[in-house]
Amino acid sequence: MSLLKELKDTKARWESNRLERSPSRFKGLNLKDFLLRGKTEHLFNPHDPLHEPLFYWIFAPLIQAELDEFAEWWNNHRVRHQHEKIMPSGHVPAHAMQYPELFDALDCQIKVPQQAVDMLCEELTREEGPVSQFQAWPGLTAEFDERASAAYEEIGAPSLTMAKAWDVFVNMAVAMAL
Repeated sequence: MSLLKELKDTKARWESNRLERSPSRFKGLNLKDFLLRGKTEHLFNPHDPLHEPLFYWIFAPLIQAELDEFAEWWNNHRVRHQHEKIMPSGHVPAHAMQYPELFDALDCQIKVPQQAVDMLCEELTREEGPVSQFQAWPGLTAEFDERASAAYEEIGAPSLTMAKAWDVFVNMAVAMAL
């Protein structure tokens, strides 16, 4: 085996294994490959004005849920104990953050009173407008949301999971194009 092929194989194994430690129901799933499936299988057409907002309507909440699940798992998993480490090991990160004194660490969190956060949010809203205008994905208008919701109901409101997302996308695109 050539050195170049061996390096490529090693890189491929590393890239597929890095996500296998994820708590996701899709261990080993490469999110990029999953999303590109729409392009490679010609399910998503970037020139169709319906496809981009529909993509965001379906995938943005699903991906956010996966990221939230991963963050929750990561912050609450136990780090293996390593004697040679200077930093704490053998602990749960969220626990170490909440009780730094148990790990001979400093509490470096900056406590911000809720009243200050509320005041800043109000000031930003007055100066810049409501946060909803900055959180909108391209093409996701109230009218589009109504159309997409109606199409979703029309196809039987299937459960939206990563495993079924492209099927739901195709069925909704067909229903909305009619």
